[in-house]
Amino acid sequence: MLVNGSTESEHGINEYACGRSGIGSSEGTWRDAEDGVLSMNAIQQGAVDSTIAINLEIEPFGSATAFYWICVGQRYREVRELDHYVARETPARIIARTASYWYTWVNRAEKTFPDLPEEISTSTRRSLLIVRRSATTMAESLRQRLRRRVGA
Repeated sequence: MLVNGSTESEHGINEYACGRSGIGSSEGTWRDAEDGVLSMNAIQQGAVDSTIAINLEIEPFGSATAFYWICVGQRYREVRELDHYVARETPARIIARTASYWYTWVNRAEKTFPDLPEEISTSTRRSLLIVRRSATTMAESLRQRLRRRVGA
């Protein structure tokens, strides 16, 4: 697992903390964040949580955007490749492409059911997204089980 982040002008996380959570008197790394400075503890065992800091300089009444992402894989190489992909493509571009894909996908229904009232059309699109997500999740679960059985 690898966590990273970026702003419009910088790439990377400024501070981090990894700690125990819910064990004994350990409340979690959110307590570490209360003073505005993280411990930079990189590793912990057992039930853990983590907190990151991405610094932003914002003018009064201004705004800024920070992105963070979590890369997960079975091998370190996999997570590094995912991280490089996100950094290269930029989170804003990935989010825009994803939104465009799903907008296009779900609005195909209007061509199939052009005479539906707007309220029903909205419900239909929302239902299609839910069904699609559920089907994708089930298919991935089945693929993983088959891989385990085959030993791949």
